[in-house]
Amino acid sequence: FDHLTAQPALRHAMAQEIALFDRDSCIVVAPDAGAVKLAEQHQEDLGTSMFKMSKRRDPRDSQKITRDDYFPDAEGKHCLV
Repeated sequence: FDHLTAQPALRHAMAQEIALFDRDSCIVVAPDAGAVKLAEQHQEDLGTSMFKMSKRRDPRDSQKITRDDYFPDAEGKHCLV
């Protein structure tokens, strides 16, 4: 089978959207550690900065996730998640 991905098409669409903004005002956000590799690829191709959100699971209940409430790296930026 062939593994098909829409990532190049998505990056092209994102590039068109952020063309309206200053690149310094845009940031790619990785919602967790598992998304960092893909976010780095987006960040490199789009010429923006990147931010990784932290995520912690409750050791007693793996369904419960906590995140920080404040992300100063993303403050005032156009975030691409």
